Amino acid sequence: MYYVGEHSHQLRTQRRWRIPAVDEEFVARMEDFLDLYERPLESGEGKVCVKERPCPLRADIRPGLPMESGQPAREDYTDERKGAGNLFVVLAPEQGWRAERFWLHPTPRHARWLNMAEIEISALERQCLDRRIRGMEARQREVVAWVQARNEARVTVYGQFTSRDARQKMARSYPKIKNE
Repeated sequence: MYYVGEHSHQLRTQRRWRIPAVDEEFVARMEDFLDLYERPLESGEGKVCVKERPCPLRADIRPGLPMESGQPAREDYTDERKGAGNLFVVLAPEQGWRAERFWLHPTPRHARWLNMAEIEISALERQCLDRRIRGMEARQREVVAWVQARNEARVTVYGQFTSRDARQKMARSYPKIKNE
């Protein structure tokens, strides 16, 4: 969904997200998940975030118009579907290495924003996949180049939200404990 900015050529994407049903189960799972990010690593351990996302492949039917003074680059709204693929992100946010063995710790339902791999996928989408890419091989080359650049720069990802933050910002959602 789009809305028009101050000038007619400024379109902005309207971001939408699902608001989770915040109940005791959600809060318990959220804190359990956030505590994993805060827990210091023991010898031989690593934190690995995993995220999967479908990726439609689309090609331009007609070439777009290049950017000109005072005009953004323009592309035709029609495209040709060229199939689909899946993108998997496996991220060791603090270490910069790949684990040989790991266990999966699922995020709470409707709380994928807690997963640091979601942050990495968002960066990949904005920096690499924000345009039409003709085929699977071209997409693979683009993603590999992007990943190599991020790895060479040793880009780390840190979650900004802790269990302590959650208790403060979501205090109304936490269960009330009665004094006995």
